[in-house]
Amino acid sequence: MRHALRRTRAALALAGADQLGTALQRHHDIPAALAEWDAGLCPEATKRQALARREMLQYAPPSRFHVWMSDLTIRAITLPGIRGLVRRSIERANH
Repeated sequence: MRHALRRTRAALALAGADQLGTALQRHHDIPAALAEWDAGLCPEATKRQALARREMLQYAPPSRFHVWMSDLTIRAITLPGIRGLVRRSIERANH
């Protein structure tokens, strides 16, 4: 997972650098180029930050209740009837 995160960060950095270069070519005024670049980059950065916060909850639950619900979900998946449903669902998703 860390490698995928590094690739994502690297891709965002490269895209940001490319966008900055394009903005600097379009504007001879550096503050205007930076404003354009920032406006174009902010939505993607905000989206990725929100995604990271949601994914973080999987590894760092915010409360005991969340830990309990995670434990309950894992235990439920091991029940005979539910185990088959989960396995079929995973198989369908992978095909």
